[in-house]
Amino acid sequence: MEREGPHFDEETNRKLAARIARALKPGGVFAIVEIERPPEPGGGGQLGALMDLYFALTSESGTWSLPEIQGWQRAAGLRVLAPIRLRTVPGGAVQAARKG
Repeated sequence: MEREGPHFDEETNRKLAARIARALKPGGVFAIVEIERPPEPGGGGQLGALMDLYFALTSESGTWSLPEIQGWQRAAGLRVLAPIRLRTVPGGAVQAARKG
């Protein structure tokens, strides 16, 4: 898996999701906690912009949208669950998926 800095790129995330899916037992859960990148520029408010800037400067990566994360999980053959929004972390969400 290729890495740029301490964060993963799109291809690496897809490969990692597939590896995790293979390792899970039936009924197992794969969850990602993320400061979500909103679908439109500027839609994430100050925290979303700050996090995207931080990851861009430190790793040429960035934050990910929930549809992108769900896509990795679906491509790995997992059943995507409804996201959980974190009230104490603006823009934060847990995106989980279940095997089988």
